[in-house]
Amino acid sequence: MRFIDVGGFGSDMRSRGIAVRRWAADLLDLWADWRFARSESRKALALYRSVRSERPELAGRELYREVLARCGEGLWEHASAYVRHAEESFAAWPAHRGVRFRDVVTYIIFDERVTAMKRPGTRVDIEAVVASVIPAVF
Repeated sequence: MRFIDVGGFGSDMRSRGIAVRRWAADLLDLWADWRFARSESRKALALYRSVRSERPELAGRELYREVLARCGEGLWEHASAYVRHAEESFAAWPAHRGVRFRDVVTYIIFDERVTAMKRPGTRVDIEAVVASVIPAVF
């Protein structure tokens, strides 16, 4: 279909249509990222609580590795690396503190989302979404 350009009207409408489609696509990406982060955070929290009740002697990094081992295929081999990367990403700056479970979950969700979507980042603040589900004390 060809737009009839009457004094620039057609090209202006076409530009608006493209802008609206981009805005809608961005909104859908944001919603999908938020939904994925929230869903995965809830699953991780339920698994954390399950492992914690089954193995009360575990704490900190050992507990996080055990939770990751139960998350799915391939995570056990990379559990220590995920915990280390989460510590480097979230617990070292601006002040050094121990790594938290929600740091590990945030790192994994971000990594999975970026890898799956093949883009350099996400449309939503993954850390904030995870923090809304998983308390800082874990």
